[in-house]
Amino acid sequence: MKFIAFDLETTGTKPQEDMVVEIGAVVFEGGQAVKGYGTLIDPGRSIPADATAVNGITDEMVRGKPRISEVLSDFADFCGDMP
Repeated sequence: MKFIAFDLETTGTKPQEDMVVEIGAVVFEGGQAVKGYGTLIDPGRSIPADATAVNGITDEMVRGKPRISEVLSDFADFCGDMP
């Protein structure tokens, strides 16, 4: 069985207000990790201290990184049609 697992880190817990700051994903095949994807994302706003306390991602880390609109196509290509 081949599938993908992914994780998002965000600036908070409110989908209407908060933004993605990192995408990480791993393709598993036969129970083994075979390929990975990861990128930091500039959320276009400051990352609150309470979010940094949870995910360890700071404003300095995301400064100059691509915006979410710039990485979604690459992430979708990585995922392909996997469940």
